[in-house]
Amino acid sequence: MIILQKIKNRLRPYYKKFQEKRLWNFCVGKDIITIQKLDKLLSYQYKKNKFNRYDIIVRYLAIEEFYGKNNIGFNLYKKMQEKRGYLKRIDHKDNKDSLEKFKELIKNIKTKGFDINSLVPVDRNQQLYDGSHRLACALYFNQNLIPLKIGKFEFNTDYSLDWFRKKGFSENEIQLIEAKKREIFYKKGIYFQVILWPPVQKYFNEIENNIKEKYEVLNSYKINFDNANIFKEFVFGVYESDDIEKWKIEKKLTGFKEYDFKVKIIEIEIPNPKFRRKGLNNHDISTKVEQIKKEYRNKYKEKVDNYFYDIIMHIGDNFEHTREIDKVIKKFKKLI
Repeated sequence: MIILQKIKNRLRPYYKKFQEKRLWNFCVGKDIITIQKLDKLLSYQYKKNKFNRYDIIVRYLAIEEFYGKNNIGFNLYKKMQEKRGYLKRIDHKDNKDSLEKFKELIKNIKTKGFDINSLVPVDRNQQLYDGSHRLACALYFNQNLIPLKIGKFEFNTDYSLDWFRKKGFSENEIQLIEAKKREIFYKKGIYFQVILWPPVQKYFNEIENNIKEKYEVLNSYKINFDNANIFKEFVFGVYESDDIEKWKIEKKLTGFKEYDFKVKIIEIEIPNPKFRRKGLNNHDISTKVEQIKKEYRNKYKEKVDNYFYDIIMHIGDNFEHTREIDKVIKKFKKLI
């Protein structure tokens, strides 16, 4: 415990700086103490390609009702806690049930902020072991970084939508919980935009249907650019968050000139994107995103006249890219 406290004290002065630097780890016995990005941590909460921690979403809805934004959050929370056997469990020190203690936690985090010493325990795959109340608060109060204690064990739990069905939640309640999860994930940018470029416009629907076989498509739409200069600005905007050199973007634009300036945006959810560090800039890059781009480049490059690398599709490397690309798309949708 003394060693753990020393590690926490050492982390404290650097906590804000982690947003600009590579996140790093400390070993404490058999555990690892680290700082993780909230969006990445949420992206790891999947089992068999299904989001597995809808209990966090129910807690988020309860926080919303605490601030008067809905009138169902507390009921859903109490129902969930009753099914888990926790609602009536009283802490004999202060004689308060779980909802009362949760309300105190909400007020405390609102007033004092998220405590760096309050480590959220996860297993070796960063599946949540405990701390779902704190994680829901972090989501609500836009906390971007979460202190974790990573154990070497593997934790299996089930708070999927199937769990809620089995416990007697109505389909209306389940739809409400799922809708809130999707809203949160959109807000936090925890999804990826597949941008199909003009050279494959004949295959837009074919590619989308193929993607649907592997990933959930959240939304899809086309954007038609009548003005070449606006399209050029759009392309540069999409790649602005990346580290691609300007001449490479210009080369793509040269390849696009032979086609109508049409793109298709396919928004998809990628369970557990499996990030690695990109050598050039040390940023996160999803290995699943890399696989998707490689698959479709190999499949369609023979169908594109005068093909050269990377004029078929683009997907951001990580959630930071996703959020920036979203801003670009929204900006240019208003212009056309």
